[in-house]
Amino acid sequence: MKINTYDGYVNQERVGRKLAVVVPNKCAIHCKRPDAAANVALMGKLARTFRVYQYDKSIPKYSNEYDLFFWCNDLYFTTGGKETGRDMSYITLTVNDKDSIERRFEVFNQLRAILDGYSDDRISATFDYTSKSIPDAEEAEAKRIFAECDGKKCVYAGMVGRLTLDEGGYVFKKLRVRKYIYRLTASAVCGIVAA
Repeated sequence: MKINTYDGYVNQERVGRKLAVVVPNKCAIHCKRPDAAANVALMGKLARTFRVYQYDKSIPKYSNEYDLFFWCNDLYFTTGGKETGRDMSYITLTVNDKDSIERRFEVFNQLRAILDGYSDDRISATFDYTSKSIPDAEEAEAKRIFAECDGKKCVYAGMVGRLTLDEGGYVFKKLRVRKYIYRLTASAVCGIVAA
């Protein structure tokens, strides 16, 4: 089995500044359409190890009690209406975003270990990671940037202006524009650069 890792959704700059952490997101499993039975066998094995929402019909709708979220196309759309049912040639397994970061890593590492030990050359898997903001770190960084830029020229989204505090929130006012202001979150303030 060929396994790839993709971290294109990870904001490396924010992770480097300790404003975000890298977290597991999803695993895409692909095999050529005639060999979809290989994915069916694999999903049977994974369903015995994990609670897989939308694959396991015993998990009630709108429940948060699952490890992985299952998705695949319907054969009706991929065959032009000739067949119905699940198209198991391409499936996506997403970790439960309601779980703690530690639990997400535990599930992802366990899934990766199962797929590493699975010997079927018809299947390939891609593990996808993303970054998750740390609100306390963002707020502390926003306060530091505000203290640095208060009343001075700064750049936000390519615009030069001033950062102020108004009614308990951050406000960016573009230079020579009186009519419009930009209300910013702590996360947006972290992207401001002193001019």
